[in-house]
Amino acid sequence: MKLEVGFYKVKKKGFGGKFHYLTIFYRGKEKFFRIDNLPEMKCDRGSLPFDDIEHITRLKRPLNIAKVMLHIEWTDSAGDEFHINFRDIQMFRSLFELFPELGETCGANRRKPKVLSDHNSK
Repeated sequence: MKLEVGFYKVKKKGFGGKFHYLTIFYRGKEKFFRIDNLPEMKCDRGSLPFDDIEHITRLKRPLNIAKVMLHIEWTDSAGDEFHINFRDIQMFRSLFELFPELGETCGANRRKPKVLSDHNSK
């Protein structure tokens, strides 16, 4: 399947049944594609390596996004499974603040709190 450089909404058979974002771009003279935030891949002979797309729509930015759901799952050292859904990034951040071990395991960089200096006390 050959597509022009751009941003697309696609639904691929056997890829979870949901829509995904497809980005097609050039780096130098080579054509690449990326699905969602997965690693980019080179297009063989200028075409995509799959022909099982059942829906494709070219998109323009800004995207009209109506609803967001963040989902995180983890397993503790005892093998117990946990999962939480969020609709708000602030709640997601607070999870890492309340459970810094979870943030560290996810690879989040923890910032040291800013120390405010009182210039008037001198």
